[in-house]
Amino acid sequence: MSTSGKLEVFIGESAYKPLILYVDEHPLDVKFVSFDSLETSRVLFFYECADRHVVSPAVIPAPHALLSGSQPTKEVLTKKCKNVQAWKDKYVDFIKVSSIQGAQNDEFLIQLPYYVEGVRDANILLSTDANADSKNSYEIVIGGWGNSRNLIRKNNQVLAKVKEFNILSETRPVKIIVEVTKAGAIRVFTDHNKSKPLLEVQDDQPIKEINYVSFSAYYRDLDIFYNCVE
Repeated sequence: MSTSGKLEVFIGESAYKPLILYVDEHPLDVKFVSFDSLETSRVLFFYECADRHVVSPAVIPAPHALLSGSQPTKEVLTKKCKNVQAWKDKYVDFIKVSSIQGAQNDEFLIQLPYYVEGVRDANILLSTDANADSKNSYEIVIGGWGNSRNLIRKNNQVLAKVKEFNILSETRPVKIIVEVTKAGAIRVFTDHNKSKPLLEVQDDQPIKEINYVSFSAYYRDLDIFYNCVE
């Protein structure tokens, strides 16, 4: 709480975005702190920790460059982007990465921004060859298990996973960015948190080439937009 009356409550993964924000025009002169819980609940509180730090605007990470700007509507994306409609849990159509504008450069094997509208299971395969069973592939699952879990697999082995609910939406296109660097860093961003990756892992034995991209779902309609012209 600041001396000007701005009260912010931060928790867990939302370290740069307050869970609660309130400005009191007539702030109190706070001199004491006390803790409490329900009578039936046992809660441990820890305070005055040695590693505490103050979050200030100076240390808030900048948004990912590809996540800046306004949120386009589905109608706009239909005109500006290529569209794939996925339903089955199979990778059928393979898109050459070289055909996607700006998807490769000196740093990245692939840097792919795309949009997904759908309720769950937006799956993308990044592979060396056009084969759903490729032994040189990364698979990224967004909104799996009923739009509750997200993960990165390499050749069916899980490299990273996180439980975060409702990343996908059936009422608006959600922007996703997938990055794989030539040094083996894999990052997935979404427009839910523009500054921090939803998923991030370092592969010490990275795939050397990513030549194809394929999308799939899990028996629910997905609209996917990629290769958008700005």
